[in-house]
Amino acid sequence: MEDAEKKEVRITWPADSGPAIFSNNATIQFDSGGIAYLTFFQAIPPVLMGTSEDQFKKLQELETIEAKPIIKIAMTATQLKGLFKLLQKHADIFNDSTRE
Repeated sequence: MEDAEKKEVRITWPADSGPAIFSNNATIQFDSGGIAYLTFFQAIPPVLMGTSEDQFKKLQELETIEAKPIIKIAMTATQLKGLFKLLQKHADIFNDSTRE
């Protein structure tokens, strides 16, 4: 049996890819099959109202802030390495542009 011909298909991304959702917390977990799970969260502190003393008291009583999951993304180790390279490349470009 002959190998089927390989065909490359381009991927295009729409100009408007949807809303941007803020995330200030993230985790990475791995399963036994080598799949990485990236979970992004929002951890937003409560609004503190009242006098400075009231706000300080409420802050002292605060023990936890719930992180609400926004999205969980699953990818292979190879895809995760590619993502890390892409993030590092763009972090370097951003850092170089902000030094000027």
